Amino acid sequence: MQDNESPTRENCDLEDPEEMFLWMFVALPGLKGAPMLLPTEYYRGVSKRLHELGARLVEEPTLKYQPPRSGDPHWITGMGQWVTLDTPDPVELTMRTVVQSLSQADRAAFEAELIRQATEGE
Repeated sequence: MQDNESPTRENCDLEDPEEMFLWMFVALPGLKGAPMLLPTEYYRGVSKRLHELGARLVEEPTLKYQPPRSGDPHWITGMGQWVTLDTPDPVELTMRTVVQSLSQADRAAFEAELIRQATEGE
């Protein structure tokens, strides 16, 4: 896992004791407003301790983590959510789909604002 990434099952090395359980500490029950309560390094130590005490991955998960999307409210501090495996992954928003979802009036206002900001200070 890279230092700038949030831990997920997919980006953690499940053979590394420090990462084996790390992804499980994201969006813990009762936690609001952030993916993890404490720094990742703390949870690396907890993961390693669990491994040292005999914990191992023996079953496949029944839940999957869906990180907050950039279009979600408070996506920077959002915690994402754990959902059942059959829950479809959300469609990633693109600028094209965002603009297409706007009414004609909002598109015109958006275009006018882009032009205003682009020509500001010329």
